[in-house]
Amino acid sequence: MLADAIGALSGLVVISELLGSVGLFRTWALMAAVVAAGAGSAFLLEGRGQDRSGPDEGEASVESTESGPTRHRSVADVVIVAASSALVLGQWATWVGRGVETGIGRGGGPGNGDSLWYHMPFAANFVQSGWTSRLQFLNGEALVTYYPANTSLLHAIAYLAMGNDMLSILLNIAMVPLALLAGWCIGEDAGVAPASLAGVAVALTIPVVVVSEASTAKDDVLGLVGLLAAIAFVVHERAVSTKDGRRAGAIFSGLGAGLALGAKLTLVAPIAALAVSLAVLTPKGLRLGTIVRWSVATVATGSYWYLRNLFAIGNPIPGLRIGAGPIELARPPTPSMDVYGHNLLRHVTDWHLWRVALLPGLRTGMGSAWFVIIGIMAVAMGVGIITLRRHRLVPAVVAVFAFAVFFVTPGTVWAPQLIATPGVHFVTANLFGFNLRYMLPAVAIALVIVPLVMARWTRARLLVTAVLGVVLAATQLGRGGADSWPKGFAPVAILTAAVAFALVAAWPWLVQRRRAALAVGLAAVVVLGWPMQVRYRSRRFVNLDVARWAERRHGARIGYSGFVFSYPLYGRTLDNHVEMLGQRGPQGAWQPVETCEAWRAMVRSHRIEYVVVPVGGPQPELGIDLARWRIGLPGGQPPDEPPESRWTRNDPGAHVVFVGDGLAAYAITGPPSTYRCS
Repeated sequence: MLADAIGALSGLVVISELLGSVGLFRTWALMAAVVAAGAGSAFLLEGRGQDRSGPDEGEASVESTESGPTRHRSVADVVIVAASSALVLGQWATWVGRGVETGIGRGGGPGNGDSLWYHMPFAANFVQSGWTSRLQFLNGEALVTYYPANTSLLHAIAYLAMGNDMLSILLNIAMVPLALLAGWCIGEDAGVAPASLAGVAVALTIPVVVVSEASTAKDDVLGLVGLLAAIAFVVHERAVSTKDGRRAGAIFSGLGAGLALGAKLTLVAPIAALAVSLAVLTPKGLRLGTIVRWSVATVATGSYWYLRNLFAIGNPIPGLRIGAGPIELARPPTPSMDVYGHNLLRHVTDWHLWRVALLPGLRTGMGSAWFVIIGIMAVAMGVGIITLRRHRLVPAVVAVFAFAVFFVTPGTVWAPQLIATPGVHFVTANLFGFNLRYMLPAVAIALVIVPLVMARWTRARLLVTAVLGVVLAATQLGRGGADSWPKGFAPVAILTAAVAFALVAAWPWLVQRRRAALAVGLAAVVVLGWPMQVRYRSRRFVNLDVARWAERRHGARIGYSGFVFSYPLYGRTLDNHVEMLGQRGPQGAWQPVETCEAWRAMVRSHRIEYVVVPVGGPQPELGIDLARWRIGLPGGQPPDEPPESRWTRNDPGAHVVFVGDGLAAYAITGPPSTYRCS
């Protein structure tokens, strides 16, 4: 089942990338390509089945690698799996309910604005242009332009399927069962599948994870699914013990690793650790073939965005300085990250910074008992490195690398050099708490390790349950845990949890009656999905006046600058062409327009019909452009009104047509003018 899911996701991603590279990311082309790929796969599999009556002696088929033998599960195991699934899905569903009421990216959790800043605009431009290979500049620097975008591509596919972004608020919660399934597969051969699944579920209940991922377009969950799946296909005994199993395991592990790499840049180090582990643990005679298969599959699903960057500016990861001596790959300047974005390792011994910002951030992001989570993680990883052997050692190695990379990730500690400036420590604490989501892979894998290292202990099930229960209590009790359950959505949580518990508990029965289960499932989707989408369409961005203004413009060309939450300007059906007005620089750089004359000339040359700019200093709910945020300096909290606002307001050819939400929209007429440009 996990192989089917990873294969389907991989096929969608690769087909979409290929089509988007030639401007054919369109509904008809995608449908034709998917049907052709499905028919081709069915033909190849049928041919393989006719050519081979069964697996050779001593080998296992790919099918057996995927599913494995059916095992009898105790009532306790069923309860653990059903309760774990019910808990995490019920909690996440509350935020989905809130997203239905407010629109994607407006659910209220920290960092949700990233959906409006670049995740959904990336998807919208894929849909509008049909191109996935073109660079998109969405604020006053090239900070997000070169990020991998597998998740945004899935949102674009969902839009093509529905004709609106309704499915976007459901995409991350739909990934949760895949993450749980991958956790199950990691522990299955050790006989601790229910507990390893529960470990992933507990990791997904961490406050910052819930509020920043559920009902948003963020990319951490797809990255986690890909990484866990990649580990599962390496760890699973039937994927490493036979020739056919090893082939299939290497391919599907590589596909999962590529999905993770194409979703999240911070997963490069853990995936590299996985690759090295696979190479070391594979028998010498089979090593080359295994690594080649794994690498080809990884490149297929994970290299696209890095190759795009390499061809565009000569650097696959423009955010990093790559080079030796006088030779250095092109790197566009990103003022916000270059000046304010520090890593944790650089300040790990700064006790004052810990006291005023980092510890408050930990309490916000992981709950009041954050130290319990970190402590159990550290013990699990340490014991795992010491006691686990062969392929079961892989999760421990990857977890250590995933945890270590958090300490060197740029931007986790924001503006520490200005921590003594009044108000700055609040910004540093909040952004550190938000960026704790980068630790999710390490937390999830570490909690999966717990049952692996305890598998042979006396009373192992009781001990594992106790440890995971302690971690769960740490995530849910205290102020941080309470904030991870939005008020007013208890009925949604109860209903979702009850349905999830019943489905998991009845899974063996449902598998035996697939047609009936499928019919009931489709009926449930219609019964629940129809009123949900009606509600969503009527409530989408209901509290955002500029979104309703934009929805009444059909096919308009809208330019903006000075703020970053541009997605509401696209309209309900992505009717409007939306463009951040700026200018390119050397080495792939991007920056705001520097002069009034150049600004007004650009507005006309780009055939902009409406210009949207802040009125006064941009407000946080509009997304403050970090490239302009001179934190701790005069005019920096929040930034002063951008000069583009004044240049447009004084333009004789610009006429106000909307004012609200801290923004003004101007209709543009006539040729460019230098009037009142000084």
